Amino acid sequence: MDIFTVIMLALIDSVDPCIFALYLGILASLATTGIRAVLTISASFILGVFVGYFSFGLLLKNVLTLLSIDRRFLALVLMLYGLLVIYTSLPRAIRPREARLECRQDDLPCRLASAMGLYGASPRNSLVAGILGFVTAITLLPCTSGMYVVYNVLMQEVGLMLWILYTFIYNFVFVLPLILISAIFVLTASIPTVSLFIISRTEQVKVLGGVIAILVSLYILWTYYYP
Repeated sequence: MDIFTVIMLALIDSVDPCIFALYLGILASLATTGIRAVLTISASFILGVFVGYFSFGLLLKNVLTLLSIDRRFLALVLMLYGLLVIYTSLPRAIRPREARLECRQDDLPCRLASAMGLYGASPRNSLVAGILGFVTAITLLPCTSGMYVVYNVLMQEVGLMLWILYTFIYNFVFVLPLILISAIFVLTASIPTVSLFIISRTEQVKVLGGVIAILVSLYILWTYYYP
């Protein structure tokens, strides 16, 4: 595993329209509180996501190490997953929907967020924002963390210290979109159009994710079994 592969997996993992919608809703609720409050709350939320997802990664590492999953099996599952995502998402991908900050009831993470009452949340202090970010990371994000599983399988033979270093990098890259959304929000005092563009094209993003999953599975087979 090299740094480039770690960064690429993290970037793929970080594109989650459902979480973007949740986070943009939180930012929108803070629009009248001032820049300082927005910066404080957003930083706390992102830190909570970082810590929560890092903790989830540690759990994944221990579980996957015990299971000792063969990389060929992982590649096969990843390829089947990619094909399934493309098959189920492609028909709707050709019909872009209107960009709205709303929960999609046909999306498992969004249904879970709605059931937990996370949509409409408006944290007013750093502690609540950090807890909300942590809860989001260990409940919603694992629903779409296929690349995180791949990453931890490929890292299952790596020592703990190197895993910590690489996972720190992985999680930093993972939260970069949230950092960029916060920066754009503060600089423009409006909902970032780029993020809304991604949200309105969830199905296209899923199709792209399916294609990338297939490419990653081929990469695993080529790297580990056909050097």
